[in-house]
Amino acid sequence: MSADVLEAAYGILGSFGIEDLASRPIHALSGGQQQLVLLAQRLLRAPRLLLLDEATSALDLAHQLRVFEILRAYVERTGALVMIAIHDLNLAARHADGIMLLRNGGLAGSGRFDDVVTPQVLRSVYGVEAEVLTSCRTGSVIVPLARVREGSVAPIRLSP
Repeated sequence: MSADVLEAAYGILGSFGIEDLASRPIHALSGGQQQLVLLAQRLLRAPRLLLLDEATSALDLAHQLRVFEILRAYVERTGALVMIAIHDLNLAARHADGIMLLRNGGLAGSGRFDDVVTPQVLRSVYGVEAEVLTSCRTGSVIVPLARVREGSVAPIRLSP
């Protein structure tokens, strides 16, 4: 492996704050550490399209925010497209330029978060009563209040 590649690898591990893991075998790392290492490996390849599935699910809050900061900087630097499947609507609200909301394998809505995610949509798609609050610092915040009883959810159809 060339010195340039090693330098780039250590640099990207450093951006995640995990350069100390470079000499450890992957199977000796925690689930969250493995997730960060795998994401660093993918970014090292400098893809134009990056598809991620629950890229922050095993991470604590600080690492979740760091991952999104790194991904945002990557997009701004390279012009790449990053698509993330994520269940945390509050992270999506804060970091996504746009969303595609899925329900039963189909598209329930797409567009800007605030245009797509409403209390009525949360009731229909997720079966929960929730408030969508607006924060002056972060934009929308979803506050789940209660599950909706089965049979009381009326389906709605959003136009894409």
